[in-house]
Amino acid sequence: MRPLAAGFLYVNRKRLPELRPPLAGYLGIEDPPGGWGEYFQTPSTTPVKQYAFVKTARRFETGGTSNYPGAVGLAASLKLIHELGPDRIAQHILQLTDQLLAGLNELPVKLVTPRAPENRSGIVTFSVGSAEENVKLMHRLQEKKILVSVRYTSHVGGIRVSCHFYNSAEDIENLLAELKRLLAAS
Repeated sequence: MRPLAAGFLYVNRKRLPELRPPLAGYLGIEDPPGGWGEYFQTPSTTPVKQYAFVKTARRFETGGTSNYPGAVGLAASLKLIHELGPDRIAQHILQLTDQLLAGLNELPVKLVTPRAPENRSGIVTFSVGSAEENVKLMHRLQEKKILVSVRYTSHVGGIRVSCHFYNSAEDIENLLAELKRLLAAS
C-alpha cells in the first residue's frame, strides 16, 4: 500500500560496489558546495563539469525532483502500518485467506495455492479450467466490482485473489457468494 512511484530499495552494503545504476540524476551526485538550492540559483552554474557520484544506495535515486506527494503518501501508509502492527496485519490477512480457502473448498474450482499455512501468503489462486475460462470469470467478477486478476507462470496459475489488511470478512463473503452464483449459472 503505497503511492505510485514511491517506495524503498534496500541494497546490501557488501553488494553495493557490484551494482551499476541504470540511470543517473542529480540525486545520485554528491551535493555541491552550498547545496542544490544555491547551485540551481547561481546564474554562472554550468552543467558541464566533473561530478562525484555518491557511493551509497542513494545513487539509485533516478530523475530530478523527488516525488514529494508520493513521499507524503508513503509516510502516511507507513504510519498506518506501524499503528496497526505487522503481527496484527499478518493475522488478519491469514484469517481472510483461511475464510477464502474454506469457501473455495465448497465450490467446483481447483485450488492452485498450497494449503499448508507455512506455504501461504495473502494471495490465493484458483482455477475454473482453461486460461480463457479464468479470464472470462475474472471479467464477470470485475463487472460486479470484485477486483481479482488472472496470473500464470510456466502454465501454472489461474484467478488470483489478493487479500490485504484493508479487506474484510464481508469482502470475502461477497466474492464467494458471487463465485457460487456465477459458477452455478455456467
